[in-house]
Amino acid sequence: MAVDLVVRDVIELQALGRDEAKTLLQKSLIDPDMVGNKEPAVAELLDELADLPLAIVQAAAYLNTNTTTMPRYLRLLRNTEQDMVSLMSAEFRDSARYEGATNAVASTWLVSFEQIRKYDEIAAGLLAYVSCIEPKAIPRSILPTVQPEARMETAIGTLCGYAFLTRRAEDETFDVHRLVHLGMRIWGRHHGDASTETRKAMQHLAGIFPSDHFEKRKLWREYLPHAVRLLQEQEEEEEEEPKKYELCISVGRCLQADGRVREAVDFLEQAWRWRCSNMDEKHSDRLLSQYTLAIAYQADGQVGMAVELLEHVVAVEAKVLAEDHPSRLASQHELAITYQADGQVSKAVELLEHVVTIEAKVLTEDHPDRLASQHELAIAYKADGQVNKTTDGLSRDGGVA
Repeated sequence: MAVDLVVRDVIELQALGRDEAKTLLQKSLIDPDMVGNKEPAVAELLDELADLPLAIVQAAAYLNTNTTTMPRYLRLLRNTEQDMVSLMSAEFRDSARYEGATNAVASTWLVSFEQIRKYDEIAAGLLAYVSCIEPKAIPRSILPTVQPEARMETAIGTLCGYAFLTRRAEDETFDVHRLVHLGMRIWGRHHGDASTETRKAMQHLAGIFPSDHFEKRKLWREYLPHAVRLLQEQEEEEEEEPKKYELCISVGRCLQADGRVREAVDFLEQAWRWRCSNMDEKHSDRLLSQYTLAIAYQADGQVGMAVELLEHVVAVEAKVLAEDHPSRLASQHELAITYQADGQVSKAVELLEHVVTIEAKVLTEDHPDRLASQHELAIAYKADGQVNKTTDGLSRDGGVA
């Protein structure tokens, strides 16, 4: 069994043979002489750690960071809160199905976390945040920022030193061992305010999540797994965070742009339902949710649902927005496209003629929105059998002749 593979979480957490366990401990220590000829102390420590790779690595991380002795570390292990150790060990088995997840792993983790919480509040906060998101491929840019930058580096260094974070060599991306991640979450539920940490994470991620613009594609693809994980976890919270629904909109748009339409619909429906229950019919955010969901419905083949939502949006905006307001024109444009997809071609023509006429008054001849509406109207004319109008149906000023 290759030692480096054990550390990288490539294999299951099974106990090592004693010689392999000793080798792993020695390789993991900055000062390998700590093992040296101290056979009784090493044997006692490995007995306590049950020869489990993760427990050994975390014990070594603690010894490296705190330059303490093995006897001192053994005393700390044996003084950990046994109820919490038993609880964590049970949940490891139930939730993660690790064959070798015993009290040893829970004990090493608790000792290290207590040390972090006591001496590095920033690192403890980062650890709480990381426990809310996906444990693999964590971009540095998704972490809450800390000023000055040197303080952020120190906090990250602390977590790496304790083997809670592993920095990938090729870029500023981090991983957390799955079992450590589970331990963080258990700790949060029983020794902290997990709901508060989840809400804080939601607020942060909602504020930094990129738009669905193509030039941001690499970034939002990196962020998506973490946002999806966080949104799914927040479903279990009794007190819902309004920022959740901003994030649902952002995630839904990016999922749709990535071709994951069914998933997009799920998140956009969540935002729409919450805003319908908590916002006035005329609220711009509620209208935006309906508009965005309608576009996703159409992409998902639910054209009838899209028509229903967009008709309502257009009707409400007719009461609260000027005739030439960009949002109102955009909704009418999208409704016309949806009418055509639903086979209601004459309605599409009528609505697009109206949009083209208004845009001819307020937009320049080469404005992208105006050109797009003219293009859609030409398509609608053709679908309606008015082929001549596709070439000569527009007046000189771009309106409908």
